[in-house]
Amino acid sequence: MSFDDSRAQWWIDHVKHTREYVNGIFNKKPPVTIEAAKGLWHGVLEWEKIAGSDLASFLMGEHTVLAKTLADSAERGFKPNEFAYLAAYLMKNAVAQANLYYATVPNFPKDEFLKLLTAHIEATGAYIA
Repeated sequence: MSFDDSRAQWWIDHVKHTREYVNGIFNKKPPVTIEAAKGLWHGVLEWEKIAGSDLASFLMGEHTVLAKTLADSAERGFKPNEFAYLAAYLMKNAVAQANLYYATVPNFPKDEFLKLLTAHIEATGAYIA
């Protein structure tokens, strides 16, 4: 795997589409939600190109689906323990991503990446829940 400056733009787009998806769900604006979901999934496919790994794309896809499920579940009302389960699964996914990149990218800043992804997950959870 190798990374270049395209990852910064990717990250900006991912956070933007995440917020747009959540806002579309809660404000009952299907066109906004659909466009944001398209942007998120496009990001999953782009992540494979940036990271150069099918497994990286799979893990980012898993992250995206889990976050979407979290937003969808919040909008309809969480079942008992659902939020805790999804949040724990998202954090487990973050660790798996950090471990993959650390093992395959020379000098990968594992701790910094994990902090960034964890903060993104926590912030998303905060404005969802």
